[in-house]
Amino acid sequence: MKRLLLAAGDRALTRFMAESLLQRSMEAFVPQADDEWDISRAHSAAETMVLVQHGQRFHAIIVDVRLPDETASSLVARIRADGNGRKTPVVMITERGRDPHDRRVATERLRVNGFIERPVTAESLREGLRRLERKRRVLLVEPDEERRERYRSRLEAAGLEVHASPSGQQAVSRSGDLHPDLVAAALEADDSGGIAVCAEIKRQGLAEHVPVVLYGLLSALPRQSDNENAFLADDFIQAPFDDGVLVERILSHVGVGGPVLAGDSSPDDRDPPQISDLDVDTERPARRPEPPTSPRSPGFAGGTTLTTPPPSASPEAVAPTQRTTRRVPCTTSLRMREGDRSVESHTLDISHGGMFFEIPDPPPVDSVVDLTFEIPNTGHTINAVGKVAWVGGTGVGVKFSRIAQEDLQIIVDYVNRVARVLYSPT
Repeated sequence: MKRLLLAAGDRALTRFMAESLLQRSMEAFVPQADDEWDISRAHSAAETMVLVQHGQRFHAIIVDVRLPDETASSLVARIRADGNGRKTPVVMITERGRDPHDRRVATERLRVNGFIERPVTAESLREGLRRLERKRRVLLVEPDEERRERYRSRLEAAGLEVHASPSGQQAVSRSGDLHPDLVAAALEADDSGGIAVCAEIKRQGLAEHVPVVLYGLLSALPRQSDNENAFLADDFIQAPFDDGVLVERILSHVGVGGPVLAGDSSPDDRDPPQISDLDVDTERPARRPEPPTSPRSPGFAGGTTLTTPPPSASPEAVAPTQRTTRRVPCTTSLRMREGDRSVESHTLDISHGGMFFEIPDPPPVDSVVDLTFEIPNTGHTINAVGKVAWVGGTGVGVKFSRIAQEDLQIIVDYVNRVARVLYSPT
């Protein structure tokens, strides 16, 4: 029997997950010898660490980003620092479009093995655990042979299973049988560009489950809105970019799938943990979501009731929004000055009103900072003054307080153009 720890602030969510995996109600819960999972539940970071440090080693840990006493990233860092949790597979529950920074920290620094998206369902929970036993499948659409093979090599070195195609139409036709965990598509393609590939992939009924990452020059983005708003992509990487950026962004959607990149650190410290004794078919492709199970489904022992996902813990996923202050991915070099201090960094995203960027020693909230950066593909240097609005695990969010109208218009044009093809959070 495999030991699983469920950590979430909402008791209804941990109960739902436990009942989904055990296929029976927990009203009068007594562990049975034929249970696949021995499940423990924790409803705070403090409870989680007590179980990790003083109990038997878990085969896997599922952590919700919503905890009452600590951030999920901080908790996973403490789990990784503990001898019992250093190599334990960790899966995080996040919400599509709302937690991009949490995901980047989770994969780049904490070696999180996968993600389960809200709203949590019985099938997404089981699939999230199944993925721990196989490499994540990436369908890569890149017409240029040299780049295609280079990207394939880097992604495979990161532990991903890569299926590359030079043709968008060919990739779409293969996706039904392949069941990829993610699609990465170049905007420029001979027969079918990345936007068309994204729309077609998501028409196949996997829109909520298969993230699509588009990449390419800003000039390749359409200037008109895509009428099929529900088929927008999940991420955009503006060219030119380093190959490592593509790897990092893909991992932030699917989790760490295998050996880390060579030279990242010693293999003993960085080998991604795997569940060695999960009794699952590692070759089975990802399945399409099952319809909701009826309360008296014959599949549950004794015909007992299985609760539905609790609305408080699993709200509807965020829909694409048309608001005017959307934030979109933007990776560009930046210099921040605070008094006599000057720091070189890079941005993660930007909106009409501000930006988020990484910094190892962030200034406190309400600090006034000078910013110098360039919007990709414009060749124009922007100087702005901002105020630190919030400090996160990866850096700071700064709100523009003084910026030239000409510079602001360049930012607005970039944000609007990227947002037309991107799934944008509220």
